[in-house]
Parts: sequence; structure tokens; C-alpha cells
Amino acid sequence: ASPLYGGRIVNMIHDEYLVEVDDDARAHDAATELGRLMVEGASPFLPDVPPKVEPYLARKWSKKAKPVKDAQGRLIPWDLKK
Repeated sequence: ASPLYGGRIVNMIHDEYLVEVDDDARAHDAATELGRLMVEGASPFLPDVPPKVEPYLARKWSKKAKPVKDAQGRLIPWDLKK
């Protein structure tokens, strides 16, 4: 039932997880669920510094990538050209 079911971790860069998921309407749910799990997993080890995440979707990895949301507030893929 997890939106991450079927996703594949393709790279871990320091504190970033790059996960390949289907490019469909569930991608937003997968990104936010991964963020929730990362916070949940890190919280016991960082009691004085609450962990924060900023999930985003992208079709290509880039340091310039940032979260982009549609009119309903759901994540959509970031585009290098915009």
C-alpha cells in the first residue's frame, strides 16, 4: 500500500536519496512519503536539531533542482529549462 512500492534507490548522495518511481500522479505521494520516513528515521539521532526535508521531483538530477508545485499544491517535476 506504500506509494514507494516499486520504487528503486538509484543513488545516495550524502543526505540525499535519489529514488526512481513511476512518472505519474503517485510520484508526489512517493516523494512526500520518503521525506516523512527520512525525518522519522533521523529524529531519534538528532534530538536537539529537528530534521527537515525538502522533497522534489525531477526527471534528471541537478544541484539546481527545487520543489515545484501545481495549483493544488502537489509536487510536479522540476524542469531545468524553466
